[in-house]
Order: sequence, then structure tokens, then C-alpha cells
Amino acid sequence: MKNTSSFCFLFSALLGLIALLAVSTLQAAPVTIENGTVWKDTDGNEILCQGGSIYQEDGTFYWVGQEMYKDSERYGIRCYSSTDLKNWTNRGYILTVGQGPGFEPGKKWMGRPSLIRNPVTKKYVLVLGLDKEIAFAVSDTIYGKNYTLKGTTPVVKGSHLCDQATVQFGADAYLILVHRGNEEISIFKLNPASYLKVDSVVYTGFNDGGIEAPYIIQKDGKYLWFGSCLAEWKGSPTLYAVADSLAGPWAFQRVPITPKPVTLKKYNHGYLVPTKGDDGKVTFKGFPIYQGDDSYDSQLDFIIPVTGSEGTTYMYCGDRWSNRKGFGTGKYVWLPLSWEGDVPTMHLLKSWTIDTATGKWSAAPVGETNKK
Repeated sequence: MKNTSSFCFLFSALLGLIALLAVSTLQAAPVTIENGTVWKDTDGNEILCQGGSIYQEDGTFYWVGQEMYKDSERYGIRCYSSTDLKNWTNRGYILTVGQGPGFEPGKKWMGRPSLIRNPVTKKYVLVLGLDKEIAFAVSDTIYGKNYTLKGTTPVVKGSHLCDQATVQFGADAYLILVHRGNEEISIFKLNPASYLKVDSVVYTGFNDGGIEAPYIIQKDGKYLWFGSCLAEWKGSPTLYAVADSLAGPWAFQRVPITPKPVTLKKYNHGYLVPTKGDDGKVTFKGFPIYQGDDSYDSQLDFIIPVTGSEGTTYMYCGDRWSNRKGFGTGKYVWLPLSWEGDVPTMHLLKSWTIDTATGKWSAAPVGETNKK
């Protein structure tokens, strides 16, 4: 009887181990990112999450962004979750127009949300653009319509808000802002006790790179500031700058791309760069955009690190805003970056593979092999 019990125990333990390995294998499976297609959630509905960011916690990615249609009307901020960056579960709205004071209908802009968590209050903080100001909302949970508006600020009085993002490095969080009619770029430190207000100015300077859609990552002890060009809703080159400190100095240049196009077709549109004359007056100088140098017809939203057992892949995540005008297929373009020192290279791939368990990527879709 004793031997039988021992056998049953060992058999049950073996079954549990097999089940655990099966789950681990399932979670570790690489997936194929398909660009140029309409992305759908696990319910089969189109993912509506533009102009957003991704927050990572306990092996899960939480993607927040604005639901927006061709008429530019914003209905609210949505949240999706995934463990593999391919299969996204719709967690619903976390903030909607009409949800509370400050979010009433009629606001011209409600977007570019960033989700972070304050280590002091343990609350989740949603930072977003609300009309011409920055809004702060908090919740005890990542998703669910539990976010409460805690205030708004113009950040810089008399300055027109253009684009913004919020990033977190350890216990410190920073608001990155393009403002004053796209003439200035700035970095502000948020109050560490709550993240609900601006504490100090870290950097401010003239936007002589002509960037919008700002985002900053930290890699190998350095800071890298990425941005799209001032090209309205159209795809544009992606720019980057490297600095040892968030205080700069920052000098922007284009992110190299591969494969390089054999021929470059000039679009009938371009991008603008603010230029300050000797008299101090600012004019906007135009530059052309070429097909193949437009970040796969997208503009930057954010860069995310995918860290696993074998390393870290940094992934460019962009929006294909041009589909508002009937161009291109799909709202999102995600591309892998490779590095040579501080220099990133963007790989223009329609299909590629990412494995969140290992942190490795491949140019070959799942089930295929790389061709030499």
C-alpha cells in the first residue's frame, strides 16, 4: 500500500512537471510580427490603440493607446495585454470621453498616453495630452475604468503642446515634450512622490532636428532620444540622438535603415525643420521624403526593450497614420533594431520573429529559416 502511494505521488508530480514544461514552452514560443496588415485582438476585432506606449509588469506587456478614426475623433484610451507581443487581449477602455471632469466631450485632443507606476504610492499613473495641457490620472489597477483625473497642467505657460511621452528609469519618471509650435523640445522630471506634477526642468532646447513623437530609452549607460520628423500624418524618417545625461547635449541624425532601397522614389510631400535666422525669427525649412526612408510608412510611437534569457531586443513601434487618408494597410508597424555601439539600425521587414522568452529576434518568420 505504501509503495502504491509513493508511485501515485511520483506519477502526479511527473504529470505536474510535464504540464509546467508545456506551459513554459507555450509562453516561450516565438511569434511572427506581420506589418502591412490589420492587427486583430484575441476576439478577432481590430486593435484600436494608436499613439500609445507599452508598460511591462511580471512578464506581461500592457499596451495603451487612443481609439481614433479618420475624422480624428477620440473616443477614449484602450488597454490590451499580451505575453508574446503578438496575441493581444482587449482589456477595454481605461479612460473615455465623458468619464469625468476634464474628460468631457469637445476636447480637441486626447492622446499619446503613457502608463507608469509610482513606487511610493504603488498607483498606476496615466499621463496624456488633453487639449493643450498634460493630464494625470491614477488607478489602483492597470486596466478597468478606474482612472481618476488628478489634474492638468500646461507645463510651460503660453506654450502650445504638440507631442509628448513619459518614460521611467528606476524610481524617476520624465515627461518629454515638443512644444511652442514645434520650435522647442524639453525634458521635465516628474515629482517622485506621486508622478502627478512637474518637479523640475532637466533640459530645454531649440528643436533644430525638427522632431516630433519623442521617446527616450536607456541603453548601456547612455540615453538615446528618438523622434519622427515633422511630417504631419505621413510616414517619415526616424531620428535619434545620444547623450551621457538627460541634460544633453542632443544632436539628432537619421537612423540607418536596412535593406537600403536600390532606387529612391521622391514623395510629393516632405518634412519641416525649424530654422532660426540671425534676427532670431524662426522659419520652417522643407526637406523631401523618399520612399524607403519613411520608417516603413510610419511614425514613431515608442521603443521597447524585450529582455529574455539570451539578451535584449529593442523594438521600434510606430503608427501608420497615413491610413487616415486611405494609404497603406494596417495601423501599426513594429520593427527590430540592431546595434553597433550607440548606432541603431532599423530593419525594414514585413515579417519577422520575436521571442519574448529569449529576447532574440530573427528576420525569418516562424517556421522558416534565414537565407544566407
